[in-house]
Amino acid sequence: MRDVQAGSILEWFVELEQRLIGVLGYVPFSEKTKDVSIPRISSIILEAGSLVDTIFRETIVTEKTPDRLSMRDFAPYFEEKYHLSALRSIAFIWPPAYIVPFEPWSNAEADDRAALTWWKTYTDMKHSRVRALDESTIGKGIESMAALHQVMSQTPHFWRPLLRREMLTSASLHVVNFVRNLEQDKAWDHSVTVESALFCTTLGATRFPERIGDLRGSSVVSLGGRRLQRFLGAD
Repeated sequence: MRDVQAGSILEWFVELEQRLIGVLGYVPFSEKTKDVSIPRISSIILEAGSLVDTIFRETIVTEKTPDRLSMRDFAPYFEEKYHLSALRSIAFIWPPAYIVPFEPWSNAEADDRAALTWWKTYTDMKHSRVRALDESTIGKGIESMAALHQVMSQTPHFWRPLLRREMLTSASLHVVNFVRNLEQDKAWDHSVTVESALFCTTLGATRFPERIGDLRGSSVVSLGGRRLQRFLGAD
């Protein structure tokens, strides 16, 4: 994948995110509304899923031809490479809650390790958006977009575009030097945050703590971007 292609995908993500924020402006996300189906979200899920699929196909190293690849190929390869099953994101929606869109990949013994609910929704919509309209929920829209945000944050092709967009953030670390070290496979004991208008995750050696209650006092937050710190009241 070329730098210009990664940059184009990132701009596409930003546009999709604004559309999702527009939906959340009149139907706020909560436990009560997460399963509410909204037709406008179907296009967000379709495009977000398609971009995840594109990134995986363009960056996987395999002898298979791209048109023969599926999530069953992607799951073992990218789980070993990026450990996505343990990567947590938060949305800037109160109260804080983790989003872990690739969590099913942690179960290597499962009959269907690639079973991701948001991905199933995406593939169902590819075949018939009308029949899958009930699946276009607020929760699935957020999960699909969080998945795309995570994949971009961990994929080296996107680090420079993210830097240019000022989406790689840290209150204490020199982010450019941080990326240079990552690109050269040099050890770095800390993490930066990857912040968009709606999502935040981590890039580097440490990740958000397992318990959401420990998030505010974690070292990741103390080194993270100002937006995360303000959201949690930790600045």
